Amino acid sequence: MNTKILSLFFLISLTISACTPKEQTCIIKGKVINRPYSSKLIFVKYFDDVHSSDVIIPIKDGVFSYEFNFSETEAYNLIFKDEFIKGSMNPIVFLSNRWMY
Repeated sequence: MNTKILSLFFLISLTISACTPKEQTCIIKGKVINRPYSSKLIFVKYFDDVHSSDVIIPIKDGVFSYEFNFSETEAYNLIFKDEFIKGSMNPIVFLSNRWMY
């Protein structure tokens, strides 16, 4: 009887731990074309206030790269800092996902 209860408890614990989202790494890379005046990107979660973002991604020689960790699929914005300063931003929206390519 005790071994059945112990086995059931172990099985439930294993199932719960398998369902817990594990942290993964997302790497975004890109090339900026025809914007020599843009030197920085602002990275922020989609529903967060852009003013509170403390993640600035530098653009060097027209190329940028950034790595972050996530546990659930979420939407994010990339915004050119020069557009944000002018007040005419056009965010680039993307999703972090859990699929491997």
